[in-house]
Amino acid sequence: MKALGIKAVASLSTPGRLAIGPDGVTANGNLLEVDVGGVPGTELDARLLSLTGRRFRRLSRFIQLAMVGAVEAARRSARTLSAEKTGIFLATGLGNLSDMVPFSHAVFGDPGYHPSAIQFANSVGNSGAFYIAQALDVTGPVLALSQDEVSFQSALLQAVTLLEAGDIELAVVGSVDVVMPPVEDHLARMGYEPKDAQARGLKISEGSAWWVLGPRGEGDVGELEQLSLGQVDDLSTELVGLSDGLVTLCGSASAAAAQVPPERLKEWDVGALYSHSALASCLFLEQQGRAGDRLHVVSRTREGLTARFAVRRVAR
Repeated sequence: MKALGIKAVASLSTPGRLAIGPDGVTANGNLLEVDVGGVPGTELDARLLSLTGRRFRRLSRFIQLAMVGAVEAARRSARTLSAEKTGIFLATGLGNLSDMVPFSHAVFGDPGYHPSAIQFANSVGNSGAFYIAQALDVTGPVLALSQDEVSFQSALLQAVTLLEAGDIELAVVGSVDVVMPPVEDHLARMGYEPKDAQARGLKISEGSAWWVLGPRGEGDVGELEQLSLGQVDDLSTELVGLSDGLVTLCGSASAAAAQVPPERLKEWDVGALYSHSALASCLFLEQQGRAGDRLHVVSRTREGLTARFAVRRVAR
């Protein structure tokens, strides 16, 4: 692929701590007793109003986080978004669990629960991407993708394909994940046992991280230099082929940290979330550094599906 320009990035990360009680993850598994460092809902409401000039009623936290990140990235880019030639690509590892789980439970679980129409509307897979498109007045492709730890790279692949084909001129692409009560269920969906979490001092996190991507041009903050996604049996072959620059490992790829020289390994303390690859790249590009500095991001699912990409800072 040809290198593409990253026009702007925006990220919101809310890492916290996982409180482990004597009997496991808190006595009752209620998130009220676990500090996840969440941004208060009133702050998200105010931020959305400031960014869009509109009030959005009855939006889930997942959609609010997605909109704040995407709209802020679009505003920072200072680009005029062509309605028909701008695509929205929302990735998520776990999805809008805070709405999907209680709605599913109401339908398939305890007959004493009543389904919520608002939870149903918010839990539809593409609803978050739709609200972003509405806020940005975009009518181009609008997609939501979920592929575990490589969700962001899957969204990037879709965006790059349409950019290189000329179907779109700009792509607003990002990844969002939220924390869901009870904590035990959230950990299970991420493949962690409570004892694992306790032993590792694990933090659970929410995150929203977004790029505006398009042809290289003036005002870019970075470049996307390479992108690959596929089944890899031996991760060491992927790591050996990395050129100079920093490296961050996400998902099960983090187990291969010993194969990377420590001076090249960059680990952001953002807690455990499937959106780590999107957030890490945003943090890298938001930090001050030299033009030409490069970050390699390698993510891997438990099944061996491996994705990698590299971003490079450009002169501002």
